[in-house]
Amino acid sequence: MTHVARVGNNVTSYIRHISNVLIGGTVSGEEEFPNCDIKDIEACMDFTEPLNETLQHSQTAPMAEPRTADPIMELEMELSQLKGHNNSFEAEMKSRKMTEEQLGSKMQLLQSSQHQKQEMDDFKCQQEQMNITHTQRFSAKDEEINLQNTKQIQTYLCGKREDIKRP
Repeated sequence: MTHVARVGNNVTSYIRHISNVLIGGTVSGEEEFPNCDIKDIEACMDFTEPLNETLQHSQTAPMAEPRTADPIMELEMELSQLKGHNNSFEAEMKSRKMTEEQLGSKMQLLQSSQHQKQEMDDFKCQQEQMNITHTQRFSAKDEEINLQNTKQIQTYLCGKREDIKRP
């Protein structure tokens, strides 16, 4: 194995080792890269410093969380607003439904009232017609009775006249 290949393998194992230490907080010891000489370790150190800086920056200032937290909060606020609008909409729909039901009930009452008024008007008209008919009949009967009375009186008076003429 050439020196570059050996250093490359050792750098990879060293970076893996440093990552485990930084992420897990544990040190597994020298067993991962036992064949390293001082030059290999120095080459690995050149990669470790930028790696450490990158990991420190990523751990101290996580960029993904605020970016995801803000949209999540925005979505939660939007969801809350939509729920509020939905509740308002449902309340308005219930109110409209009740208003429509009340309006329908009032319309039925109005139609029923108009029908009853029409029936009452018809009954009044029939009553007036019957009153006129009865008045005409009573007037005709009164005339007939008066005529009979007049005839009876005339007959009576004619009979008295004859009695007076005969003495």
